[in-house]
Amino acid sequence: MTFPLLGRHNDRLKLLRSLAKGSGREASGCFAAEGLRVIRELLSSPLRVRLLLCEAQAGGEELELAHLAVRRGAEVFFADSQLLEQLSSAKTSQGLLAVAEIPKYTWDEVLSCPRVLVLEGIQDPGNVGTLLRSGRAFGFGGALCLGGADPFNARAVRSSAGAAFVMPLMRLSEPADIEACFGRMRSAGLALVTAAAHGGTPLTQAVFPGRAALLLGAEVRGVSRMASSVASLEVTIPLQGSCESLNVAVAGSLLMYEMGRTPRSEAV
Repeated sequence: MTFPLLGRHNDRLKLLRSLAKGSGREASGCFAAEGLRVIRELLSSPLRVRLLLCEAQAGGEELELAHLAVRRGAEVFFADSQLLEQLSSAKTSQGLLAVAEIPKYTWDEVLSCPRVLVLEGIQDPGNVGTLLRSGRAFGFGGALCLGGADPFNARAVRSSAGAAFVMPLMRLSEPADIEACFGRMRSAGLALVTAAAHGGTPLTQAVFPGRAALLLGAEVRGVSRMASSVASLEVTIPLQGSCESLNVAVAGSLLMYEMGRTPRSEAV
């Protein structure tokens, strides 16, 4: 099977270029994904893939994924390497670029799992994606992004390694919605666990509730006063020597690993 070559004046390029900005993703309800591994995950997920660009000189697995995209109902085009470089958000194009629809989930879908990840004001999209990836690996079944970076930013999508395609998640940006989410978590039977650089229960001594949401705060400010006021447990990772703190993605991954193991307490 051969595919048509995408011309430089094709109307689809307007959509592709718009997805580099949050306003473009919001207006279209779509996001872009790049690279062999990420697009393999995307095509194995339930998300609707609308468009796939494949480098004209590609072969092997790239073409297999292009044929799979056709079977999934996507439009597929060849594109020259220069055009893919222009469209890529990475330093170097990996020869595959897809457009898929941003999934929409209900509160019940996000909060029904015994372990939920909550990211409050985390601005770095690489950290957001890495934390979603760790959450998927350690049994966290849903995620909430309270402000901060868009989990469907291109860098976040790459860093999540497919987690954003399968983990039910919601992004809240309005203050009223963010405040209301704590009540929704409580109604769903989820105790709130927060991370603190200092002064919390040492991780080695923490007894986690059977159903809990782990809230990680912004890289510099930490968790908000609102979150601290409703938290059931505040946990600190003991550090040695003169180290003051850990990167939020590292700290969050350590906490999720511990929480993802067999719960130490079923009490909420």
